[in-house]
Amino acid sequence: MAELLAHLETLSNTHPAIRLLSDETQSLNAEALWHRVTTLSAWLSESGSRVLAVMLDNRVEWVLLDLAARHAGICMVPVPLFFSPEQISHLIEQSGADLLVTEEAIVWPGEYAIDVPEFLSALRVVHLQANTANSTDVSDVARISFTSGSTGRPKGVCLSMTNIERIAESLKMRLSPLGIERHLATLPLATLLENIAGVDVPLLSGAEVVLRRMSRLGFEGSSGFNPLRWAAAITEADPESLILIPQLLQALLALTASGGVTADRIKFIAVGGGKVASQQIEQAHALGLPVYEGYGLTENASVVAVNVPAQSRVGSVGRPFEHLELRFDVDGELYLRGDTLMLGYLGEPRRRAGEWLATGDIGYLDNDGYLYISGRRKNIFINSFGRNLSPEWVESEAISIEGIDQIALIGDARPYNVALIVSRAPDSIHSGIDQLNARLPDYARVKRWMLVEAPFSYENGCLTANGRLQRDRIQTRYRDAIEALYV
Repeated sequence: MAELLAHLETLSNTHPAIRLLSDETQSLNAEALWHRVTTLSAWLSESGSRVLAVMLDNRVEWVLLDLAARHAGICMVPVPLFFSPEQISHLIEQSGADLLVTEEAIVWPGEYAIDVPEFLSALRVVHLQANTANSTDVSDVARISFTSGSTGRPKGVCLSMTNIERIAESLKMRLSPLGIERHLATLPLATLLENIAGVDVPLLSGAEVVLRRMSRLGFEGSSGFNPLRWAAAITEADPESLILIPQLLQALLALTASGGVTADRIKFIAVGGGKVASQQIEQAHALGLPVYEGYGLTENASVVAVNVPAQSRVGSVGRPFEHLELRFDVDGELYLRGDTLMLGYLGEPRRRAGEWLATGDIGYLDNDGYLYISGRRKNIFINSFGRNLSPEWVESEAISIEGIDQIALIGDARPYNVALIVSRAPDSIHSGIDQLNARLPDYARVKRWMLVEAPFSYENGCLTANGRLQRDRIQTRYRDAIEALYV
């Protein structure tokens, strides 16, 4: 039995009353959690399912189905709610999912309903008959995590139970001195980082995982966000740890500075999913927020490195886990090797044992073993004077400044840099750009800029599913405006 499952079974016997999992409508102690996991596992085994697709909001049933799939030894596929109908259809077809659990009134060809345990009765569970003939070999695949990447067409990353549990155990060991007892998931559970670091790690530590629907957390669709609702959810849940992306860190800093959020009990806030300016980390610490930057990728079952209070260096993403080998090529691109790397991409040949994985990220290790990531290799541009520049560096500095909510830097083969900016306080952009340029060398400064009315979002094609800029699409969408900035 997998380590997390064995731990949960032990807790159900030794500490049956300890609370481990809750959402807005229910709370499960260790005994009840284990009972539901084993009940669901038996049901999944009887169903004959090979691949279970879970398309749910953040709720207790999401975690129960995940754990039950592991117990039954079948592959689980999270379906992000922000995927388009076309992307969801592609995900279902490519993964060979034959069982779908959802809250949505979706109709699939050849489907039929099946009997379910009573505690799933509020959900829609359908057998996807059309997919039963899919010949994809998932015998050693515990999770297929889909990411839209830069193309918009979801790509499946196949992970084994070894991949997942080695990362969870490594992260648990690094965080154990903090004694975290209550974690609030503020990212979708379909996000691998939240799923492993925000569910597996707390459960391995005997801590409670607190879930709230994304609308309760202030998220409106894939692009709308209400920071006040998010702040209220954090205050109400009173967690000791959070996982944030840079945009959420920006909101937390503003809310904390204005007294709009209370987070007195928080012991650890991890930030990942994009480059974070050193000024933001320093501002967080000055406000009493224990914010620490990390780095990871789906192909390594999420986390590669992370800062923690006992081992932290601002500007770095922390020390890599000991089980990973790192090397850099002549251009500074990071390569990884170790037993947490993926089995391979769905539909492609499996990775060979001992094979190095090119991350696509540029970075270096300092003399004390801290990892620094400057940006994506493919995003580095060269201006018309021959200077290399990573736009992520400038953009991370920019969003730490009041008035700049989102920014896309352009300057490849150009004499100077321009920026497309999203702001809820446009009157402060002029001074904000002046502040930004004062921090930067001349070749990195923003000479001209334009205010963009619509935020960059997943829905309009300007962001990837994990919040990174879709640079080619942004430049295509705003081609005329960009050219006007160079006139």
